[in-house]
Amino acid sequence: MLFNILECSGLLNKSIGNTSGELMLPSDLLASCAEMLSKNSQLDAQIIPSNNDLSNCARELMLAEKAKVPVYVLSDKQLDNAGNVSDEYIGNGHQRVLAASYFPAKLATQLRGLGIQYMDAQGNAFIAEMGYHIVVIGKRPSFNKVATASLGISNNLTGKAFQPSGLKVVFALINDEGLAGASLREIANKASVSLGSASAIHKDLIAQGFLKHTSKGIEIRDKEKLINKWAETYPYKIRNKTHLGRFTANEVDWWANLNEGQGFQLGGEIAAHHHSKYLSPKDGIAYTTQKELPRLMKAARLRKIKEGEQPAFVIDVYEPFWGVDSSELAAPPLVTYSDLLSTDDPRNDDAAGRIYDEFLD
Repeated sequence: MLFNILECSGLLNKSIGNTSGELMLPSDLLASCAEMLSKNSQLDAQIIPSNNDLSNCARELMLAEKAKVPVYVLSDKQLDNAGNVSDEYIGNGHQRVLAASYFPAKLATQLRGLGIQYMDAQGNAFIAEMGYHIVVIGKRPSFNKVATASLGISNNLTGKAFQPSGLKVVFALINDEGLAGASLREIANKASVSLGSASAIHKDLIAQGFLKHTSKGIEIRDKEKLINKWAETYPYKIRNKTHLGRFTANEVDWWANLNEGQGFQLGGEIAAHHHSKYLSPKDGIAYTTQKELPRLMKAARLRKIKEGEQPAFVIDVYEPFWGVDSSELAAPPLVTYSDLLSTDDPRNDDAAGRIYDEFLD
């Protein structure tokens, strides 16, 4: 079932190209190949632009942020055509890596015997170049035909992007849009999640259309929808599960004399006032760790609300999932935006709109 790559070159242009003959990048397929390779090898695998003549899609595989090899994409139709691998192609087999939706076991065994590198969207791979020796076998598709990957139809919707770890990744991406094109390891480090989680979340964001492969690399798409989905989900998936208690104080402006650099940040109405001077705060939200809570209580003169007490205003304290910025008293704008929307108070909705326009748009 081996194929003649020279005979198939024109077919590839027709099957995944446009009418001008220019090859169209099957980005979902390549993204899946790289993500599965990252997961199975525990190495950071990325698909990046390339001008190497050994690639037919102007892309190359980068491993561990340094080693690179050109990528040659094969369509499912090519893999169905029996033939022979030409001597010329065998000669280049170790200098590039084939990518496909699925390499059947028999074909994969023959390719390894010839020293031809490959990877597929199911996780099978053979890399024997760049100082690495990676062999992953036995990964089967969940259905007979896997052409959906090369047609750009995604089967990777998992919802992981809006679970707790996913929200941390989305938070990092929104706060630093350039991070979308960074390595999975850098994204994982920035968001404080595991590399495996970052890979799965990244895959889900691509499947949902929030991350898109472009000529400039991976970029965020539909940012407004992404922000609002994050803001809607954050209170229930993260914030409310880290509640440290409900407090009140003798003075409604208990926050007025607080300074940055004390191990806590203020959210909700108080952060909105701090950011835009638009809203006069009433109820409050503060973020600090369990360890730093006594310091906050002392500095703001907070006291726990007694059972049955109905104070004039309430201060909810939560643990932050992000590293508190010692130079900024207000919580990050995205968190403040979500805090405001979660109150269902019309005046807070207006303040949230101002935060969005000034800091998130």
